[in-house]
Amino acid sequence: HQEVTFYACGCHQKHSDENLLGWVQEVEKSNTCVNIGIAHGNVEGFGLDDEGRYFNMTAHELSEAGLDCWLLGHIHAPHPSSDLAGHEPFFFAGNHCPESWKAERPGGAWLIEIDNDKKIKGTRWNHEGICFRDREYAVYHPDDVNHLIGELEDMDASQTVLRLSVFGTLTEEEREEAKEKVEEVL
Repeated sequence: HQEVTFYACGCHQKHSDENLLGWVQEVEKSNTCVNIGIAHGNVEGFGLDDEGRYFNMTAHELSEAGLDCWLLGHIHAPHPSSDLAGHEPFFFAGNHCPESWKAERPGGAWLIEIDNDKKIKGTRWNHEGICFRDREYAVYHPDDVNHLIGELEDMDASQTVLRLSVFGTLTEEEREEAKEKVEEVL
């Protein structure tokens, strides 16, 4: 068995322009155990925090802390972006399942293995359940309706939450026909 030490950098408020990593670098770490940091916040260059309000940290700070790996929360996109990862300094799990129309990426998690030599292997598990789709279509011709229908048919209706906006101009007859076709698919 392998001994593991976790270094928790919890958040004590919703927003802060300072992260809580500083103490980790100061602590002496054992070379015989796996040292893993856990923190919540934005890593500069990886998230959307131009205002510096989400415990911003840098990849350099994470590296300088002297840990074998960091497990991070806050950013809803997984990092690294590939499905397999080698020795990464940090991982963002993303969300376990899609949570809104803001992003159409699948949910999932990382399975992270660390061997006795502290070699890290991450394998991405993608959730195959519910997904969110936000679609907007301009419809000015029956061919536009056929294109819309084709995309709707490619979606698994039992697993898709769809927000659909359709705008444009059709004759009354074309509009009624389009409405029937869309209702058949949905």
